[in-house]
Order: sequence, then C-alpha cells, then structure tokens
Amino acid sequence: MGHNAKLFESIKNEYDQLIDNDKTLRVFGYDISNRELTIARQNAMDAGVTEQIHFERADATQFAINLNAEQGYVVSNPPYGERLEDEIKIANLYLDFGQSLKINHAGWHLTVISSALEQMRQLKLKADKKYKVKNGALDCVIANYQIEEAVEAGDPRERIATEFQNRLRKNHKQFSKLAKQYPTECYRVYDADLPNYNVAVDIYGDHLVVQEYAAPKDIPFEKTQARLNDVLLTAPKVLTMDPAKVAVKVRKRQKGKEQYKKAAQTEQYMVVQEANAQFYVNLYDYLDTGLFIDHRDMRLKVQQNAKGKTVLNLFAYTCSVSVHAALGGASQITSVDLSKKYLEWGKRNFELNNINPTWHPFIAMDSIEWLQRNKNKFDLIFIDPPSFSNSKKLDKDFDVQRDHIKLLSLALEHLNPGGQLYFSNNLRSFKLDEEALRALNVKWLDLSQQTLPFDFKRRSNIRQVWALEANE
Repeated sequence: MGHNAKLFESIKNEYDQLIDNDKTLRVFGYDISNRELTIARQNAMDAGVTEQIHFERADATQFAINLNAEQGYVVSNPPYGERLEDEIKIANLYLDFGQSLKINHAGWHLTVISSALEQMRQLKLKADKKYKVKNGALDCVIANYQIEEAVEAGDPRERIATEFQNRLRKNHKQFSKLAKQYPTECYRVYDADLPNYNVAVDIYGDHLVVQEYAAPKDIPFEKTQARLNDVLLTAPKVLTMDPAKVAVKVRKRQKGKEQYKKAAQTEQYMVVQEANAQFYVNLYDYLDTGLFIDHRDMRLKVQQNAKGKTVLNLFAYTCSVSVHAALGGASQITSVDLSKKYLEWGKRNFELNNINPTWHPFIAMDSIEWLQRNKNKFDLIFIDPPSFSNSKKLDKDFDVQRDHIKLLSLALEHLNPGGQLYFSNNLRSFKLDEEALRALNVKWLDLSQQTLPFDFKRRSNIRQVWALEANE
C-alpha cells in the first residue's frame, strides 16, 4: 500500500547504470549467533552472491577486520533493548561497540539502524545524518557517522559522569563500613546528592537497585535519559558489581490501579540480612522491594521493646516489623494488611527466621476497617500507612494527612494502659495535627531523627516517626 511501482523501477534503473563492475568489493558479515549466520548464508545463496561475502561468527564489540584499509563502511542493526531490564546491557553494548570501532576502524564510515535512541548516544560519535524510519511497528533512526579515532586508551566508563562517580565512591567507602557494623546487607549509597543525577542507588547484597526520581516537566526527556544511562554504566563499575545484577525503577506518584501493577514477572526472590533478621526481597517485580530500608532503625527499636508484649502491626506490608517483634520476644504479633500476597510474603519471612506463623494472626483487611470491627487490645502498636491509597478494595480512598487523626484515635482505643504506639509515614509535607491529639488527651514524642539510619541522614525529611501514648 502506497508503493509506486513505476517510480521505484525508474529509480532502480537509474542507479543500476551507476554500478561499476570493475571495482573489487569485499563484504564481511559478522554476528555472534550461529543461527543468524546460517540464515544470512542462505539469503546470500538465494541472491547468488555467496562468493562475494565472507561470513564469520564474532563479537561486534571486539572484532577487527585486518584489511589495512584506510576507509571502509560498517553497517549495523544492533539490539534495541525494548524491555526496561535490558537497558543496562544494551547501553554497555553500544558503549563497547563504539569504542571498538574507534580503536580498530578510525576513519571508516558507520551506519546504524536502531530504535534505542538514548543508547545510541553511548557510541560517543556525532551523526552526520539521521533519517526516521519504521522497522515493523518500531520507530527507528538510520544514523550515518564518521568514525573518529579514540582519544584516550582504557575503559571509556572511567570518563563518564566523573562528578557522580566521585560522590558514589566517597559514599560507598563511608557507608559500607557502617553497614558492616550494623550489620546490614541493604543500604543506600546515593540519594539525589547531585542535581544532575536525580536517582537513588541502593545495595542489596550483591545487587543494585537504581531508582530514577521523576524529573520536572521542564527538563527534556532526552537529557534525563542520558543521565540515567550514565548512572547505569557508572554505578556497577564504581561499586565493582555485576552489571547484570542491576534493577531499574522509576519513582513517581502512582495513580489508580497503577500502584498495584507488577513491573515484571521474574519471581526472583533473594535473601538479605538485617541485624539478626533475614528477609526475602524481590528487586525486579515491584516498585518496592519488600523491605523499606529507611525504617531499619525503627524496626530494631520495635525488636528492643517487644519482649513479652502483644504487638499489632497495621499496614504490615511484608511483615518485616512483625519479624523483628517476634525476634525480640513478643508473645504474639497480629499483622494486618489489605494485600493477601504481601501477607503470604510475610509468612515466608517468618518461616525464614524460624518463627512459626501459625501462632501469629495474618489478617487481609483494610487497617481502619479492622480497627472498627476488632476489640482486642495490644501492648505495642506499629502503624506505617501509605501516603495515599485508592485501591479498588477500599470503599473510599485513604489520605494520610486527612485521615491520620481518625486512624490514630481508633488505634489508641486498642492500646493497653501504659502501652506504646509508633506512627510513621513518608509524606514529606506531612504535618501532625497536634491540636487534635491534645483534644484526645494524647502525648507524643518525635523520633524522626533518633531513628534515622546512617545512610539517610543527608535526606532527613524522607520520613517522620512519633511515639504516642495516652496521658494518665
């Protein structure tokens, strides 16, 4: 459809007349896949040009054609990396490919067709011409380059985002020592320390989690994507970690059903250590990993105060606070969360720590609804609600600023005399309604700074925590 056969034949005939049959043409076809090479050889046979093309299995990031030719042409259709988890691998591929070309084929011409526009920047070459085309349903670009000679020897990653590298290296040197003292395998080594690199970088054992904070609307997407690529290439190198063990996430306010959607379907769970507790985390399938590392010190505080007490954990998520309470000698822990899946995850965390979940209730229900229905009282209550939730399981949405007094008043009704209630949230603009608490005859103590982990002290407003109890 839309093909002008007459015009096509006219142009074809015009260029057929320009063919110089006396020229010697040497064509080389390289691919790392034997399967693709087999198909290519068959295509060459069908076209009758088998004798003119040399096919060979090779890695495009490492090969060099020894022709002693000052000029030649390289044409490549490298992988596009349409999936988010492929971004790091593809960015490294383009970077290595570009560096190999500069070292081995300076002065040659390069033509690349790809839909990975941001990864094409990692070639570190300036395109002479670009043409927008379609490759099936994908929007692609054909870009022509003059291959420049490599200016410096060595790994090009060392020259990317020097400022970010230096800060990451400095933070890691400091925090890795503190993490061993704690001890914990999960900690943050970078949190938007520099305005040009608006990301968080977390270590989970031998894995990295890179979270990109949503950029302001006035910053072009191309610029933020280029900076993210710099981070993805730089962080594993600086921290001497495997680039294949990096999870990438984008932090933005989730709306509607988006906040409950899975990001992937890997079902890859790994075990991490925190003090005397172990937890299952999933770094790839969800926006959050299953462990809020900014609450590390608060979890330990619960453990230290739980001995012999009945404990209620509301908005329990994967029950990490419940695990710490059990390890601290709590007599019974009740965990309430809207999600059955997260509570099942929590039961697995109990079993991982040799705690029998049978003795401890796991209740899949809205926390406010449960408080309204239940009459049991507890010695220690921990509440860490989301900033906002509009799950389809709720009759109405939940807003922590609007609803926190209702939530706290209900929870205080379930607190035994002399009991302790801990309330926290991560809404940075949150203001505790002190006047309403006074009306409830409640006293409170701000624990935000006291429970701030070593790796979050430069972002002290990341969450707030209070201890509340009824006045006698």
